[in-house]
Amino acid sequence: MHSFLYLKYLPVDFIKIDGEFSRGIVKGGIMDRAVIMSLVTIARELKIKTIAEYVESAENMEAVKGLGVDYAQGFYVGRP
Repeated sequence: MHSFLYLKYLPVDFIKIDGEFSRGIVKGGIMDRAVIMSLVTIARELKIKTIAEYVESAENMEAVKGLGVDYAQGFYVGRP
């Protein structure tokens, strides 16, 4: 819960969504989808942008975009 506490006290511009969640939604992970949707909702209320990690395919990109994620990182977007 400390991570959410940081949102209250630090000047945060972005919430980075762990790749474990963004990878899981392609496989139909209900928990992964719920976490991403919740984080997007919180971020929008706080006027903070979201970034999904490990976006590695067009299917994965469409899934995170469909949930309202603002930006993506991963091999689909560009190699490091």
